[in-house]
Amino acid sequence: MNAPGSSARRPFVGPCPVLYDGNDVRNAWAHARRDLVLTQPPSVEVHGWWHDRAEAVVAALRRELPHTAIARGPGLDPIARAWRQHRDGDRAVADVVDLARAADRAGLDALVLDPEAAWKGRNPTERAALSSIAAEAVETIARELPALPLYVTTYASPV
Repeated sequence: MNAPGSSARRPFVGPCPVLYDGNDVRNAWAHARRDLVLTQPPSVEVHGWWHDRAEAVVAALRRELPHTAIARGPGLDPIARAWRQHRDGDRAVADVVDLARAADRAGLDALVLDPEAAWKGRNPTERAALSSIAAEAVETIARELPALPLYVTTYASPV
């Protein structure tokens, strides 16, 4: 595992299988394990919200694919939906930045932010506010965690 804040991260390059099965990536890992171990892809993204089940999958990936870069790929819709309730931009920024800090603490090789449909905004005012939150979050992550590669995706495909 990489040390937190490490610049010795594995390069996150394609092809990149994405492990995702709703809120339980263990199912995706169970189904994909044999093929991933056989192919040893250069990168794997563990997609979805973060919890102990994802941490267990990352530990298994590290054991069985020791040369594979591992990225965390959280969907960000829960943060945008929460913002619609509390309208606190600083809190929304902090929530996104906390995802990056957690990826860094876990020694992951990259973070792939997935701003889903809730980030599109329902009107120009909402779009502007959400755009500002996203920009500030990305700028904060880049400033605080310059060694953590940061990607943005849609539909769980790295861009």
